[in-house]
Amino acid sequence: MKKVIFRGVGTAIITPMKENGEINYPVFKKLLDRQADGGADAVVVAGTTGENATLDDDEHLKLVEFAVKEIAG
Repeated sequence: MKKVIFRGVGTAIITPMKENGEINYPVFKKLLDRQADGGADAVVVAGTTGENATLDDDEHLKLVEFAVKEIAG
């Protein structure tokens, strides 16, 4: 039997970018907060909204670390 990681709603969340191509963390935080306030059980960071292919490994890791820290795990 598979172990259930979570139940409920998991939202694929966009990665907002600044005009210079850097990740816009203040806007990303607002998006995370909105999902948490709306009752989402999980967010999918850099998953299905296209930016996964455009982020380098370091950016991807920092984005996930930021999301985990902001959502408290």
